[in-house]
Amino acid sequence: MNRHTRKKRSWRRRAAVLILLFFAATTAGCRHLKGPLSPGRAQETSEVSAVYALACTGMATAKNAEEFAAALSAMDRRAGLDFSDENPVPLIRALRHGSALMEKADKKADKSAQKSQARQHQLKQKIKALEKEVATLKHQITVLENIDQERREKRKTQ
Repeated sequence: MNRHTRKKRSWRRRAAVLILLFFAATTAGCRHLKGPLSPGRAQETSEVSAVYALACTGMATAKNAEEFAAALSAMDRRAGLDFSDENPVPLIRALRHGSALMEKADKKADKSAQKSQARQHQLKQKIKALEKEVATLKHQITVLENIDQERREKRKTQ
């Protein structure tokens, strides 16, 4: 993976997080302005709030990019739920945390790629050195065989 591709992927991740932050900030509603809820609607709202809080908690407590992605996909699976009335602050914090995890994972992948390239370069140098040594040994074998052949011919003529 070249440097340009890594930068492009990193930029796409940051853009996705920023879009999610913008969406969360612009769709946040104020419950107290909407008036009282019916009992059925209140239970539905509390269930949505619980799912939202659980998803935000899962994203905010993720220890690595894979756990964050799993928590985010769990929230995506509930795309039919309306989170617009929820407080955007936990989601914003969780997404910032996720962005930091993604950047850390990108840096780790870059470092690993650099180590791999360095190792590959080192192995290529070793292969060249061994090929050179093989060529030298082949030449020495040829010279020794010629000397042996000359000695045999001298013995035959004597």
